[in-house]
Amino acid sequence: MDEHNGILQVESQPLSPDQDDDDLESIFQRAVSEIDTLPLCPPKRWFRVCWSDVLSSTLVTMLLLGSFAGIIWSALTYPVITVGVLPATKTMTITVPLTIPTERLVPQTLTATLSAATTGKGFQAAQAARGTLTFYNGEFTPQVIMAGTTFTTSNGISVVTEAAVALPAANPPRLGMASVAAHATLTGPQGNIPPYALNIPCCHAAIKVVNLRPFTGGQTDLRFPVVAQQDVETITQRLQAILTQRMPAAFPVRAGETAAPFSCTFVATPDHPVGTEASRVTVTAQ
Repeated sequence: MDEHNGILQVESQPLSPDQDDDDLESIFQRAVSEIDTLPLCPPKRWFRVCWSDVLSSTLVTMLLLGSFAGIIWSALTYPVITVGVLPATKTMTITVPLTIPTERLVPQTLTATLSAATTGKGFQAAQAARGTLTFYNGEFTPQVIMAGTTFTTSNGISVVTEAAVALPAANPPRLGMASVAAHATLTGPQGNIPPYALNIPCCHAAIKVVNLRPFTGGQTDLRFPVVAQQDVETITQRLQAILTQRMPAAFPVRAGETAAPFSCTFVATPDHPVGTEASRVTVTAQ
């Protein structure tokens, strides 16, 4: 057999006289047994395993896989930043002094007056007349007149004391004397009694009560016009407009000039204060 060409060659040998008697099958078996043969399968090869190389390869593989996984995770979880832009406005002021010729004029005082009917409504409830009672004591002992003691005039008007009064004892030739506030028992002008409407003895024969002065203030319900705050404000606003219109004409200026007030005081004074009784109010403004 040719190892290089893979061709099986069988060399023929002459048969010996002893082989003639054998059959052909025996001859073939002997011939085949004498042929050099090679195994059909290649011999097995054995490799030596290096564990350090295996470990290094494993680590490199894991690093590559980890890097790839990190890249994927970063791509999925990368933060999104939104930037908002707001417009900003800045104001710049430039002040430049200007030289303008000015002239100070002589001060002027303008005066105006207006009147108007009042619109306020006043009301005053009925009032009882009030006055003073004087007591004279002729007793030689002190006396006390209690509060609420009523005395009646000859025409039927009753007055009552508002407090207790202590009368000193008489000391001849002087009498004990004291005074106390009193008012009429009924409201209205009928309580406005004249002086000495009461001049009568009281309590004891030696004690007398006299009204040396008249009782005043007694009145019925009153409704009357009064000055309202709105009345004064309305007239004042009209006066201020009038004086403002008159102001340019009060200062003599040349052509091309203008008078401008820089220190002006406005004062308005009504002839009746707010809340007082009056049918008309007059306001003077300067």
